[in-house]
Amino acid sequence: LQAAKSANKTLLVAAFLVFILGFPIVAYKYYIIVPTKIKYWLTLQVQIASAFIAKLLPMSVGSLTVNTYYLTYATKSVTKAGSTMALNAATSTTAFIFIIGFALIGNLGTIEHVTSNPPQIKWTLVAFIILVVGFILWRIIHSKKYIDRLKKGSQELWLNFKNYKNDPVKIIGGVVFNGLGSLTGITALFLCCRAVGLEVTFSEAILSYTMGNIVGSLVPTPGGLGG
Repeated sequence: LQAAKSANKTLLVAAFLVFILGFPIVAYKYYIIVPTKIKYWLTLQVQIASAFIAKLLPMSVGSLTVNTYYLTYATKSVTKAGSTMALNAATSTTAFIFIIGFALIGNLGTIEHVTSNPPQIKWTLVAFIILVVGFILWRIIHSKKYIDRLKKGSQELWLNFKNYKNDPVKIIGGVVFNGLGSLTGITALFLCCRAVGLEVTFSEAILSYTMGNIVGSLVPTPGGLGG
């Protein structure tokens, strides 16, 4: 609150509006890529809700769980929900590759600065993450019920996912709207930095946003706090 009081109010308002713009964009992305027709306004409400839930649960778990649950309810099919989330992950990765490529081309000096000042790695946190992931994998491997479900689900998921080859518009739409959704978050970060007097380039904002989201998704804390 103290930082906001001394910040540039115009830039703060602009950052807020850009951030809000991200919700209808992300909702429209799911509306496009889902195999069956779903309600746009309900999808928009779910995206707004997932933003709050992602602050209470680990970041990736919150949004992933809510969207998977909603898509299962909306499509009446676990495999259709799974194939939609798989396509979302694939198109999101593709969009990020383009965005990061732009950042690297736009500001190579940023990379030189980062590599010349390596951060101190918190090995206790890394060990904790490895233990959590290892325990989950151990439980899956040693449970025949999970293995059987995984095999059956994977086969059905692959069949649903292959259907997207006949509908390239969904793939292109996923890449475009995933990219636009990410750009709203990046732009909001960029404007907030400028609002408090931190002189960063848009390329630096892209790299910071990307690495922050990756680490935040891996750290099992509410909203990725700490990461």
